Amino acid sequence: MKYMKSWLMSFCASLTIGIASTNVHAEATEKAFVDAVKMQAMPLKISSSGLTGPGASWLVKEAEKSQFVLIGEDHGFADIPQFAMGLQASLADKRFDHLVLEIGFYAAQKVEESLCDSKDGLKKLNNKFPFFSPFVNFTQDGALAASFASCDRADPALWGVDQEFLLATQMHLDNLYRLASGNDQRKQLSVFRKRADSAWQNMVAKHNPESIALTQWTTQDFKDLQDIFNTDNNMEALALINAMAASAEIYHSQNTAPYKSNRDRSLMMKSYFMRNYLAAQATESMPRALFKLGAYHAARGLTPTQQFDIGNMASELAESNGGRSLHILVLMQGGEVNRHFPFSADNKDQHFIYDAKEELKPLGIDALLAISPAQDASVIDLVSLREAGKPRMPSGSAINKLIYNYDAVVLVAKGHAATNY
Repeated sequence: MKYMKSWLMSFCASLTIGIASTNVHAEATEKAFVDAVKMQAMPLKISSSGLTGPGASWLVKEAEKSQFVLIGEDHGFADIPQFAMGLQASLADKRFDHLVLEIGFYAAQKVEESLCDSKDGLKKLNNKFPFFSPFVNFTQDGALAASFASCDRADPALWGVDQEFLLATQMHLDNLYRLASGNDQRKQLSVFRKRADSAWQNMVAKHNPESIALTQWTTQDFKDLQDIFNTDNNMEALALINAMAASAEIYHSQNTAPYKSNRDRSLMMKSYFMRNYLAAQATESMPRALFKLGAYHAARGLTPTQQFDIGNMASELAESNGGRSLHILVLMQGGEVNRHFPFSADNKDQHFIYDAKEELKPLGIDALLAISPAQDASVIDLVSLREAGKPRMPSGSAINKLIYNYDAVVLVAKGHAATNY
């Protein structure tokens, strides 16, 4: 017994030493990684009129060679659409013709239409239908969209690839009202419009997004809506209703079957992208596009939601065309972010203090956040870090995967909250 006790104490002591040794090794590995990243960091100054600094030269050179450039973001910042505009301006005659946004296919049509109607058309659209689509309810994202708008219905510049947003129901019902061919159809649509208005008021009063119409309407509700237009086989109206119904199903299954929800959404995004891309090929031999999407969507490879998402498809498509894609992750070290919605309790979340470590925890990028930008921002060349012999973080660290998901990280010292129209 005495021997066993002595052996156990010795074993525990050696285990403790082993753990301590492992921790020291992990810290040394992380330091070596951070030092390597610092060697790849290039100063960058961001302005919507153009990017400047050594980091700008690297980004522009890489973007010029790419069929697609994908900007991955955490939403709600003014800096990221400004970065996208600055990159476009710096590309000059090699700028991109199309902007791919994480908004609905039909919402994108309304956005470009409003921008072409008048200088303040998007502002008017947002005032009439608050938060009808995420991100283009911000003035900075609106300016980015406006800088692309071509006003060519046969070859639109804005490509919406996402589901129709849950707060867009009233706008789409009004579109259906305009597509109606008679008073009987309009009378039936008015019933749906009143239900949508009531759901909106309930959402605002109770601060509850789950009470909004698109999340409450059933399969039967959408069938009834389709029946209004089945009589005259109005294909344009039926396509819009089908898009609304598919979007509602994605929202519904997010709580009950999250993998299916993410899978359906990923397939929808890729399908809408190809619909836009193939249409553009009628006038362009090889359409080039700038993407601005959430960080998961813009990455190549398998996402944390276990999808080969639209970012991976863009990478494969570009390579199959004999070209390439460039994937840029734009991150904030701190600052403020806009997290406001109509169901928010107050307006304070329009300037929400941003905790980068907490918000970006799923990406496992603490080591990158430890690198302070030299000026406003820094560009970190991840391509070089993928080369053989470069130090890696401890085994299992998510950042080891990120190096292959993205080609560059733009690290902004202080983020600024996007402003609502």
